[in-house]
Amino acid sequence: MSEYQYFEFLAVDKPLNARMQSEVRKLSTRAVITPTSFTNTYHFGDFRGDPRVMMHKCYDLHIHVTNWGTRRLMVKVPAEALSGVADDYTVDPYLTAEATGKHFVFDFTSEDDSADFTEEAEGWMASLARVRDEITMGDLRPLYLGWLAAIGTAQRNEYAFETESEHELEPAVPAGLGDLTGPQQALADYLRIDTHLLAAAREASSALPSKAQATAALRKHIAKLPESTKNRLLLAVAQGRYAAVQAELARVTGDVRRSDHQPRTVVALLDHADRAREAAHRSRGRSAAR
Repeated sequence: MSEYQYFEFLAVDKPLNARMQSEVRKLSTRAVITPTSFTNTYHFGDFRGDPRVMMHKCYDLHIHVTNWGTRRLMVKVPAEALSGVADDYTVDPYLTAEATGKHFVFDFTSEDDSADFTEEAEGWMASLARVRDEITMGDLRPLYLGWLAAIGTAQRNEYAFETESEHELEPAVPAGLGDLTGPQQALADYLRIDTHLLAAAREASSALPSKAQATAALRKHIAKLPESTKNRLLLAVAQGRYAAVQAELARVTGDVRRSDHQPRTVVALLDHADRAREAAHRSRGRSAAR
């Protein structure tokens, strides 16, 4: 099979001006570049740019897909959206968080050189882009999925982590893992999360609060805000800085969306998933025998 690499970048908050487009053009003569996107496919050679630098300077989302099993997603969100929790879900090198100015850049990576491959990377960005909005709004499910995909690497590669890492505790389990949004399900698929591992994780996840409960909590909080804060937030909205305002208000309902449970160890989660997988295999065997 010939080499295949797909690169795509997306600018959401601030489109690139002519000068910035000219700068990124220097990185590839064949890329399709618009004020909001950069896309290129390689069947030979390699991309001359540094995705990390491009995310810092120009873009809000990035995907990289190869035919040797790499799937990478980078997401840039306002730092205030995740104050105090950004590092809780990181598992180097599979999910990292880097502070850059007023933002965090999350870097999700899945490696599986044994996976089947089809050249359909062009559709992933459309499926995954709204994950950024969800993280900005304080939804921690995408970050937990990134953590879960990272520890799931041990199912494919027993040498992925040091032995002592198996006894580390999971981060806070967000509510609603049993009711993933479309972008979150796409993220689980993109990161190749084992269905039995995801099912095991869901057992500790409570249901999401109803829309009425979330609205009531937000209304109560807004009523208590000083007038100066309300004016500041309203001015930010008028100036188009919706994400920053959403992130600040989202922190109000963030605690409501977390499940209250005893954290499990990595090895306990993996063992639970293994038992479920073995039980499903035996059940399929009995069905086939009948």
